[in-house]
Amino acid sequence: MHDFVSYLFYLLQRGMRFAVPAVLICGLILAVCYAVCRKKGRRFPWGKAVCAVLLVGWAAVTVFVTLLRSEPNEFAARQCNLQLFLAWREAYQRFTLQIWLNVLLNIALFVPLGVLLPLLWKPFRKWYAALGAGFGVSLLIELAQLFTGSGMCDVDDLFTNTLGAMLGWCAAMLVLALHQKNRTWPRYCALPAAFALALSAIFISYAAQPYGNLRDASVTTADLSGPLVGRLCARRGQQDRLCLSGAGARQRRRRPLRRGICRRARRRISGCVLLR
Repeated sequence: MHDFVSYLFYLLQRGMRFAVPAVLICGLILAVCYAVCRKKGRRFPWGKAVCAVLLVGWAAVTVFVTLLRSEPNEFAARQCNLQLFLAWREAYQRFTLQIWLNVLLNIALFVPLGVLLPLLWKPFRKWYAALGAGFGVSLLIELAQLFTGSGMCDVDDLFTNTLGAMLGWCAAMLVLALHQKNRTWPRYCALPAAFALALSAIFISYAAQPYGNLRDASVTTADLSGPLVGRLCARRGQQDRLCLSGAGARQRRRRPLRRGICRRARRRISGCVLLR
C-alpha cells in the first residue's frame, strides 16, 4: 500500500511538469482576455476562466498518466482487452487494495471532466452530451495507447472512465440544481446512489464470507460397507498379522544367540577368577 501511494505521488510530481506550463500558458491567455474585456467595458467571466484553467490542467495530467509515462507496463504483453468487467472480476477474486485502487482511480480520473464541462458550456448539461464527451475522450486515449504501444487498450477503461465522467456530471448538475432551487435535483442522485449501493454490496458480500473468496473444502462420507472395501481390509489385516509373526520369529531367533553369548562371557569370567 505504501509503495502504491508513493508511486501515485511520483506520477503526480512528474505530471506537474506538463500541467504547470499548460496552466501558465492558459493564465497568459486569460490575462490577455481580461485586458480586452476591460478595454471594451465587459464583465470578465472569472468562474468560467477558472474552470477552463482547471480543465487544461486536467487534460495535461491525463495525457501524461495515460500516454507519456516511460515506466514499463506490466500488461505490455497484452495490448488489448475486449472482455468487459474483466478488471472487476480480477479485483473481486484477488481482492487486494492495490487492484481495487487501480479500478477506482480509473473512475476518479474522469470525474473532473464531468464536473467542468457543464460548468463551462451549457450544451453539456444534457446527460447524453456528457456521456458522449466522456466516452469519446476515453476512446481517443485507448486508441492512442493501442497504436503507440504506450499502454493497454482496455474495454474496462472505457466503462470506468465513462462512469467517472457521469458521476462528475451528476455532482455538478446536483450543485447547479440546488443553487437554482430546482426541484429536479433528486434525479441527479440516482446514478451516484446506485454506484454506492453496488460497490457496498460487493464489499459486504466479500466480508460476509468466512474465508473471503476461498472455497470451503467439501465434506463427503465414505461408504465402508462394500465388498471391495471388506476385501481390502481383510488383506490389510493379513499383512499386519504376517508382519507381526515375522517380528516374533526374529525375536525368537535372537533369544538363543543372546543366551549363548551370556554363557561364554560367564565362562571367561570364571576362568579368569580360577587363574587368579
